[in-house]
Amino acid sequence: MKNFLYKGGGFEVTANILKTWKRTYELQNIEMVTIHQPFLIITSFVGVGLIGFSISLSRYLYFGEKFFLIGGSILAIFAASHFGSLKVQSLALRDEQGQIIGLIRHLKHVKNAVDTVIDQRGTIGK
Repeated sequence: MKNFLYKGGGFEVTANILKTWKRTYELQNIEMVTIHQPFLIITSFVGVGLIGFSISLSRYLYFGEKFFLIGGSILAIFAASHFGSLKVQSLALRDEQGQIIGLIRHLKHVKNAVDTVIDQRGTIGK
């Protein structure tokens, strides 16, 4: 039986491996992992623009149109805030640096588990 540091959302992290739905990484080759939310950035710009457009032209729009534009923008920003990408970085894996897309809550747990393994690896040699 494997001793999982984190298992959920299609991810498994043990003391030796990071397994995703896409591929498996050996943690000895990984130097760091980072989390980004590119969907949130893009959706925020579009959503804020549509909300500003709706407010500036509100006297020409029907209530249903205002509701659809503003509500849809807020809903899209809210949905995008739940998704992110985990980037696996390593000099040993230059050509194979992965970027995995998933729910941000799972990605944060994976990042914390991988950081724990990397920190333990750094203190063992001292």
